[in-house]
Amino acid sequence: MEKIIIALGGNALRRKGEPFTIEHQYLNASKVIKPVVA
Repeated sequence: MEKIIIALGGNALRRKGEPFTIEHQYLNASKVIKPVVA
């Protein structure tokens, strides 16, 4: 599930024209996963 969220986050960043990096993937995934887990 986390991999899917990270992949979706990466696609969202690419659509905005922002650089696609592991760091962006992690930060974006954390924002989505934390509220769901908590």
